[in-house]
Amino acid sequence: MRTTLHGNQKTMRTAMLLFGLMAQLSLLAQQPRYARARIALDSPAGGIARLAALGLAIDHAVVEPGIAIIAELSEQELAIARAHKFPVEELIADVRTFYRERADEEPVIAPRGGQSCNAVPYYPTPQNFSLGSMGGYFTWEEMQAQLDAMRAAYPQLITEKDSIGATHEGRPIHLVRMSNNADVDQDKPELLYTALHHAREPVSLSQLIFFMWHLLENYGTDAEATYVLDHFELCFVPCINPDGYVYNATTDPGGGGMWRKNRRDNGNGSFGVDLNRNYAQGWGIDDQGSSGNSSSDVYRGPSAFSEPETQAIRDLCNAHEFSVALNYHAHGNLLIYPWGYGFDLYTPDSAHFVATGLHLTHDNRYRFGTANQTVYYVVNGGSDDWMYGEQQTKPKIMSCTPECGGPPDWFWPPVWRIEEICRENVRHNLRAAELCGVLATVEDRGAAFVSSANSHARFAIRRIGMEQGPVTVSVVPGANVTSTGAAITFTDLGLPEVRLDSIAITIAANVQQGDWVEYDLVISNGGLSVTEHVRKPFGEDVTLFSDDCSSMANWNADLWGIEPASGLNGGACITDSPFMFYEPQTVNTLELASPIDLGYSVAAQLTFMAKWDIEGQFDGVQVFASDDGSAWTPLCGRFAHPGYPDQGSGEPVIDGQMPHWAKEEIDLGAFCGGPLWLRWTFSSNAAREHDGFWLDDVRVIATQIYSGIAERESNSGFSLWPNPASDALELRVRSTDRIGIAQLIDTRGTRVLEVPVQAGQARIGLEGIASGTYAVRLLDPTGTVIGTQRAVVLH
Repeated sequence: MRTTLHGNQKTMRTAMLLFGLMAQLSLLAQQPRYARARIALDSPAGGIARLAALGLAIDHAVVEPGIAIIAELSEQELAIARAHKFPVEELIADVRTFYRERADEEPVIAPRGGQSCNAVPYYPTPQNFSLGSMGGYFTWEEMQAQLDAMRAAYPQLITEKDSIGATHEGRPIHLVRMSNNADVDQDKPELLYTALHHAREPVSLSQLIFFMWHLLENYGTDAEATYVLDHFELCFVPCINPDGYVYNATTDPGGGGMWRKNRRDNGNGSFGVDLNRNYAQGWGIDDQGSSGNSSSDVYRGPSAFSEPETQAIRDLCNAHEFSVALNYHAHGNLLIYPWGYGFDLYTPDSAHFVATGLHLTHDNRYRFGTANQTVYYVVNGGSDDWMYGEQQTKPKIMSCTPECGGPPDWFWPPVWRIEEICRENVRHNLRAAELCGVLATVEDRGAAFVSSANSHARFAIRRIGMEQGPVTVSVVPGANVTSTGAAITFTDLGLPEVRLDSIAITIAANVQQGDWVEYDLVISNGGLSVTEHVRKPFGEDVTLFSDDCSSMANWNADLWGIEPASGLNGGACITDSPFMFYEPQTVNTLELASPIDLGYSVAAQLTFMAKWDIEGQFDGVQVFASDDGSAWTPLCGRFAHPGYPDQGSGEPVIDGQMPHWAKEEIDLGAFCGGPLWLRWTFSSNAAREHDGFWLDDVRVIATQIYSGIAERESNSGFSLWPNPASDALELRVRSTDRIGIAQLIDTRGTRVLEVPVQAGQARIGLEGIASGTYAVRLLDPTGTVIGTQRAVVLH
């Protein structure tokens, strides 16, 4: 009997394995083929709105407006496009296979790090974070294990996972809360983080797990992580769509599954509802932003909130007072906010959303805006529109959708990219939490030079936090600043008001022309302090070059040109791509036609006004300088940052968005003493293009060894040698009978010594004179200046 029972058990196990294998093969057989394809838009079939109206899921397409899109679509979707006369070119025939084979590819280039030009914070991988088994991504079971491990290691900071609802297949939708006393409702400002509305976007989950471990492991040692957990309650729903996610893990256990929707049985042989088309705000308002066809990947469901997953999020939001929400998706390097359901439709809080976008994307350079501003078409029934728009059953939520991962990553980035994408969103997530409280930013608004001993640190303060409260701006003295005025506290800032003010600073008595003046602008809400370092040269400034950018007379250019009414105050300006989006795969140069003479300058600054709309991490503008017109050095200003691999890794680059005119300042001190050439270079890759870069009011401002020296030397009327000199300077006047006085002037304009000129010559002894740059000034007997020349003393 024992043998028979053993044989029966073995037979049953074999049968079960065979059944499981057959079930998986059946699922694989049901999976449609997905291809990466280029669909031309410049055809009689119509444009991107027409494609969307056909029910195609093109919300993650790479778009060339009016030309083509590149998207990953099912064979059914491609058949629909072809049937409606859209030209379709398949670039990758089977992306599921492509993703599996790409998962373990070697990094294209080592990750960034260590650059000095406004380098973004580097967040090391948390000790407890590890990659999952599904092509580097967590399975649903592994996600649950991560949440359990967090609770076990940090029981005070994170709750046990709870269920806010069950899916069609009975799986719980998990919620955890993080705070400094997580099990207690502390009546703090609340915010919500979610991921995986769409089952094929696993990196959205990975970055949340990474961020959660970062907070837990750094609480009590890192000031910002500690501040966030001490002052806010963070709620996480890391997997809104468990059924769809498990389905992908079943069909493609190595990663690459392309199922998007939940697993609702629609009763007609089709499955699934797009959860991010199932919210009530704008639900089903048209067929461009969602589809009524249950076979479509953007099927909106039979009614608003028909799905248990969206009902769970609705009920969670109604039970809490979230002021901010981040609903993570992938991919696109985007930050999308309401309204999504209409073209060129903006909320009453549009200015605040723009300020929020600038703040959140400061480091990762994600493109921000409404749906049609970012993905060029509309989305109805989305989570952000409902979270923001529903203000009767709950408070207004400033809700945004980050699309993490760039165009090369697509839905399943290779393993080597996972932690990079996680890292670039840590700061994004921290800043979102800080928005829930009292928060303002401070920005230097002073002149390019500090010109007097009694000066002011001028600044702009902008409120961006949801709560009203006092914020204080102070100045901390640095190099050559001996004292500062009292701090200023602001208690009545509106949202998102910008206010200008200043604090007195006193400059050291021994400061020289061209010396650096440094101080910190510090803004504090009493719990969090943020510092902006300010560094400016001292001295009276002289404008050596100025161009209002109303013509190309001073420039040599490739594709750059004039836009007559796009500049400051409605005037003309120079732009890289007049009246159109910039071209793909372009290197487009604007160069000053003639050099600027910095021969007598001891400090110099390049300033210009600019605004831009450039694909972050891939395209960009670089500013270059040269002292010979052939060897060029990239320059770092206030808005540049170390470039990503596609931008010339580590070199300073400007990218992302600046929707309003901003003043850039760049130090040119390394080029003082000779000629200066300037160049702006715009570079783009082959992916999506935007509106580009606008340039206005270009200036080169300098402090010279003596005011007016550049104009006077050409008529100085005397010679000076040797130069540089160590013992003495010999002066010869062209008219040998000329008499008068020769003066040696230092960089502060102070007369160091003077000697008589007799019979057209003089000897200026340099004993006891410090090494440095000086001016030699020749005066006639009446005291009238005849001429000035520069002299260098070297001992």
